Amino acid sequence: MNIRQPALEWMRKNYPSENLQSNVKASKYYSAKGLWFLTINTNVFSKSGNLKVILENQKNSNEFYFLKIPISFFTENKEILDIRKNGKFFDIHLSALDNKFLTCTRSKGSLNFEEFLQTK
Repeated sequence: MNIRQPALEWMRKNYPSENLQSNVKASKYYSAKGLWFLTINTNVFSKSGNLKVILENQKNSNEFYFLKIPISFFTENKEILDIRKNGKFFDIHLSALDNKFLTCTRSKGSLNFEEFLQTK
């Protein structure tokens, strides 16, 4: 199932003032791994503003988490990110486990994204 459309609908309902035309990623929850997976193009390093990430709630698939991550965070942590050999993409695996919630398990260091979690 593609999670993008339900995620965008949820965003329009819950965060109507957010521009969803660009810099938006969505991920379903992968219960077998306890993770959300994101693949991001490295061209994000040349952009400004925020990357909006919408994650399917692991406890209720009709709900989502919304992260608003400054592009500068990726740029500042470029050396830690797991950039693929072709240099075009990097992967982020965010943990759903309580003790590692929103921590990237794929990066070369500990990157926690919880500070970017938006609440109403």
